[in-house]
Amino acid sequence: MNRSPAFQLYPDKAIAGTVHLGPAAFAAYWRIVFWMWLNSDDYCSISNEKNAICAAAQLSLRRYNKVWVQEIMPEWHPMFRVEGNRLVCNGLRKEYAKQSERREKARQAGLVAAKNRLRRAEEAAKNLLGGNTVVVTPTVVPSEDVNDLSSEGENTPPPKPSPAQKFMDTWNDVASKSGIPRITTMGGKREATLKARLRDPFWRDNWKAALDKIKDCPFLMGDNDREWRANIKFFLKPDTVAEIIEGQHDKGGRPLRPDLGDGRHE
Repeated sequence: MNRSPAFQLYPDKAIAGTVHLGPAAFAAYWRIVFWMWLNSDDYCSISNEKNAICAAAQLSLRRYNKVWVQEIMPEWHPMFRVEGNRLVCNGLRKEYAKQSERREKARQAGLVAAKNRLRRAEEAAKNLLGGNTVVVTPTVVPSEDVNDLSSEGENTPPPKPSPAQKFMDTWNDVASKSGIPRITTMGGKREATLKARLRDPFWRDNWKAALDKIKDCPFLMGDNDREWRANIKFFLKPDTVAEIIEGQHDKGGRPLRPDLGDGRHE
């Protein structure tokens, strides 16, 4: 089903459940909850890896122990459930189940209504023709499947995604696991810049490896003086892929160059 953009929140329960958190932990907790709902495949979890958590919660690696380990996930009262290598918000899991159930009921009600309209149309046609029955039997399908229908006798293959779409899909797949900022469009200047980069054989052969390596580079994951994280503007610069492959960003804690861009606004 299409991704739901919102979930139900009860202020009294939300306040009671987070009253023990300091300001930084309170902000980090809700950023993680919102990230789960907007980005995770199951609407309710995130990778239990330090880099992914820090990126989604906008925490520096230096503040991870104090804010995350001591306040949000202490042994005596962890605020998320650990399931394998994932952290799970049980409240979001229940909310997703409720929304799925409501959507399924609405879909079934739509099918029933469609069948009733079809029956009434057949009866009207019968009356119009003086008792001669005209049977109309179109296939009733859920609205979600309408785009899957093709013209009779045709077997049209789906259009191939453009290089820009492939790049965005790969980027967002890595972003959902590492916590770097996701992108929502590759139009305009971004697409033109990507085309220019793809004309470089080295960049074309190594950009996926460089993108995957970002999660292992503390500097690119927020360990710098502004807690900046690697973003699309930085990645599409001519020398970025070569620098990452060569290990120039492996260490953290160095000053941030002013031309890298701000990951929070890309």
